[in-house]
Parts: sequence; C-alpha cells; structure tokens
Amino acid sequence: MKRLSRIFRLPGGIAVCMLGAGCGADYEIRTYVAPRENKDVVSSEALRSQFPGIPFKWKVPDTWRIAENDQFSVSAWETGPAGMEARITLSKLDAAAGLMQQVIRWRTQLNLKTETEEELAGSYREITVGKSTGTFVDISNDTETILGLIVSVNETMWIFKYRAPNATTKQTGDSFQKFVEGLEVADSGQ
Repeated sequence: MKRLSRIFRLPGGIAVCMLGAGCGADYEIRTYVAPRENKDVVSSEALRSQFPGIPFKWKVPDTWRIAENDQFSVSAWETGPAGMEARITLSKLDAAAGLMQQVIRWRTQLNLKTETEEELAGSYREITVGKSTGTFVDISNDTETILGLIVSVNETMWIFKYRAPNATTKQTGDSFQKFVEGLEVADSGQ
C-alpha cells in the first residue's frame, strides 16, 4: 500500500504511465538463434596453442566436422551420414595406462570377450608417426567398429579413437587411417 500511495503522489502523467506500464497487450518474448561463428575445423596449430601439450600436427579431412568434447577428449570430430556418424576423439592418458588395457577396454565397449595378449595381437599393428612409433588398433563386432591410434610422446599416451557403425566405417574408415598415418609430431612435442 505504501508503494501505491507514493505513485499517486507523483504528477498525474507520470503516475498514469507507471500504472499503465504493466497493463495492456501481452508482449511476446522473442528468441533468436545466431549462426555458429566458427564453421571451420579447428587446426592443429589452434588446438596446440589452446592446449600446449598437444604434440601433433595434422590435416583434418574436409568431410570431418567439429563435435562436442566429452570428459576425456581434448578434441572431437564427426563424419558420415546423419544418424550413423563416426565419432573421432583425441584423448591423453599417462603412458603408464598401458596399450593392452586400452585394447581390452575398447573390446569391452563392443561387448567382445577379453582374450589373452597373444590372441589380441591380431587387433593391432605398429605404424610410424613422425619420429615415433604408434599402435593402430582395429576392432569390430557385428554392428560397430573401433579404430584407434595409440602413441606415446613425452611420457603421455595419446589416443586417437574412431567409433562408428560398420556401414559408416566402410565409407569413412579409410579417412581416419589416412589421417593418423599423416600425423606429424610437432617440435613442441619432442
């Protein structure tokens, strides 16, 4: 009540305006969607400046799109047809995490039985990554494939992981393999 009595003490025109401000036609709340400013794929140089520990240089295939990171990834991309996308991530772990533990974890993600180390040997092969040696992993079940590159640089295990439905892997899996084969270890990683 005290508030209303103050309003009525104001000169007539101002009081009428203040009372009428909350009344009348309903006003519509408008929302806008702004287009994404950065449609370009983030370059390895831009990521290395943001995350100084990334020891690689790369060229991302034109068909890859930036994707949201998860709690483990430093960078993420996607490729392939809508609803059947391949997800590609770059993550890092302490080198002590171990290659075989990673292979076993990926097999578990695909609901494959964990095998002995000798039996798992057919799931991976060594490849050259700049002046380093990496391990290329290829695991699949009836519906999905995981491809990966695991390479240790400066006591850190870097993991490039590709996961997709098998049909998408037939279309885009080669682009992942060419991507990891084209990686270079940057000067800051030496």
